[in-house]
Amino acid sequence: MQADSLDFCEVEEVVREQDQLRQSPATSELSDPLLQLEGKAMLGVVWEAIETLPERHKLILWLYYYEELTMKEVGAVMRVNEARVSQLHSKAIAGLRQKVNHRLNSSSVNPE
Repeated sequence: MQADSLDFCEVEEVVREQDQLRQSPATSELSDPLLQLEGKAMLGVVWEAIETLPERHKLILWLYYYEELTMKEVGAVMRVNEARVSQLHSKAIAGLRQKVNHRLNSSSVNPE
């Protein structure tokens, strides 16, 4: 799997596909073993990258994407204002994107 850049929306799409695999009857597209493997591999890379982020960044990502809190609610939990949460979220996503892209680019095979 090779990628020039990773958009967090792509990660969310992989997560949604995995949820669909667990919750709905198999369809020809979602039951393709290669797609399932690629999705699992991408999730593994993303989780590894998340684990290397600073605790504060992990917390923001967890609260915002997993717990589905608003930026304002995340700010209340972390005792910072909404603008600061937005800044930290942007920094967390940039760090995550960089780590995932580095991992994907370093593990891809370049044919010569």
